[in-house]
Amino acid sequence: MKGNPPRVMIIETAGHGKLCHYTYSLCTALSLYGVDTTLLTSKDYELDPLPRSFRVFKIFPQNRLLYPIYFPLFFRKVQKVRPSILHLQWLPSPLLGLLFIKAMKLLYPAKIVYTPHNILPHRKRFFFVRAWAEIYREVDMIVAHSRYNRSVISDLFDIDPEHIAIIPDFLYFDHIAKDLNKEKIRERLGLGGEKIILFFGYINRRKGIEILIKALKGVRRKVEAKLLIAGKPEEDFSPYESLIKDLGLEKAVIKDLRYIPFERMLDYFAAADVIALPYLKVCSSPIIQLAHSFRKPVITTKISGVEGKGMMVVDPDASSLEKALLSALREPNKRRRGYYPRWKEIASITVDVYNKVLEF
Repeated sequence: MKGNPPRVMIIETAGHGKLCHYTYSLCTALSLYGVDTTLLTSKDYELDPLPRSFRVFKIFPQNRLLYPIYFPLFFRKVQKVRPSILHLQWLPSPLLGLLFIKAMKLLYPAKIVYTPHNILPHRKRFFFVRAWAEIYREVDMIVAHSRYNRSVISDLFDIDPEHIAIIPDFLYFDHIAKDLNKEKIRERLGLGGEKIILFFGYINRRKGIEILIKALKGVRRKVEAKLLIAGKPEEDFSPYESLIKDLGLEKAVIKDLRYIPFERMLDYFAAADVIALPYLKVCSSPIIQLAHSFRKPVITTKISGVEGKGMMVVDPDASSLEKALLSALREPNKRRRGYYPRWKEIASITVDVYNKVLEF
């Protein structure tokens, strides 16, 4: 790394879920790279028990309406750490976010970087579009996870592409995954000796679970395997229950239908033989990065838009998925060969972005 690395404070106020996991990974990578890194997060920080090489302040409440009360405490932490970069990972609302950004620019000279993991929120998508547009214009740099997202942000909000950097989505749990024993975890979970196909994540009709269940029927004619579905349904799960029953797969499908705690998530990935993500929509899934940490083969569809070495990309139908699953289960070592994101690369790209911002 050339010159002195910037001092960075990263703000992720939720303290749980995918953004929390992403932020932990980014903080880990930056701190290992030599960057003085501080994380401000929720009082109920889900990853608090994990080893870390960066500073953490747990200050934000779960109730987002109370956030303004905690702004003075936040500013005191900023004054204590004196970062040159403030990197926002999530805003509780566009109005609170805009208030925070404007106040920060008045009270402290740090550059502000914002990573919008969703360009617009899932709900009330266009209700606050003007507020989001102003947020994008107020910050010093926007980070997109893909060229496509950069193009959408630039076109939708009329932002100069020079102010939108690309840093790939990233999860880094390699240092944790390597210490987990697959056989012991399977025994503790009562999974037995059958092959385990894992579907992980929020459940809705666009995730392709129906074709995965149908593919399982064919897989089980040739390989002893079970399907583990782990994640919170965003819709009625009963149609999938009916399909499982109609195909006689009641004993072949294990269901954990809830938000999966972090420790159990690690157990499931360690225990699995293959990760199946038969998406029926374009999706840049962090689950793929997590699978890479565990060196697990990944199967997804051509519709998903996901590409990369070490992955099997198939047509979105049960027959194609069945063939891919059988191949991955029969030749696991072959299917695990591929490119796995390295923390140094992400850290280097991120530091380059920070240094560019500091030159403005």
